[in-house]
Amino acid sequence: MSDKDQKIGGVAFLTYIGGVVWLFLAETRLTTLLAMTVIVITGWILAKVINKSGFASQITRDILFDNPIQEMRKNELASWKARWHNAQKKNR
Repeated sequence: MSDKDQKIGGVAFLTYIGGVVWLFLAETRLTTLLAMTVIVITGWILAKVINKSGFASQITRDILFDNPIQEMRKNELASWKARWHNAQKKNR
């Protein structure tokens, strides 16, 4: 991630936190809507910066492809299908 992206991400994060505090302290509908708008826009900017850095894709790849529980379920499903097909062959 470049230095510029880090600065943009840092400013967006602080603005996001400020928007959350502003939303918490908002007393009118207008300030509530403005705070929500700030939160949505800065959240979008943060998502773009994180996505550009490749950090999220590494986490997602680990979750999707290096998950031992998922591998175990896949093996259980394969063995269940094999047992079912064998039972179907015996019933014919």
